Amino acid sequence: MKFTFENYTDGPAFRNSGWKLHGQKNGHIITRYTAHGSHHKIYTIKDYHTLYDNCICKICKKCIDHRYHLDEHASNISLTTLLSSIDDGEDIVGILALL
Repeated sequence: MKFTFENYTDGPAFRNSGWKLHGQKNGHIITRYTAHGSHHKIYTIKDYHTLYDNCICKICKKCIDHRYHLDEHASNISLTTLLSSIDDGEDIVGILALL
C-alpha cells in the first residue's frame, strides 16, 4: 500500500522498460531516480526536511509537490542526461539554464 501511496509506480522505471535491456548503461540512474526522485538537487531548503515540506524548486520557484517534479524540467533534455549530470555532481540549475 505504501509503495503506491508514495507514487513509486509513477517513476520512469515503471513507465518505461527500455532501461532493462542488455547493454543499457543508465539502469542504475533510472532506478535511483524512481526510488528517490532526486528532489534534493533542486530544492532551496538546505537543512534536513521531509519530502514536500515547503520545498521550493530552484528552477521554477514553485512548490515541489510530488516526487518526480524534476520530470517537468526535462522537456528539452532527456531525463537520463539530466539525471546523469546530477550523479556527476554538476549544477542542475546551470545545466537547465543552458537549454
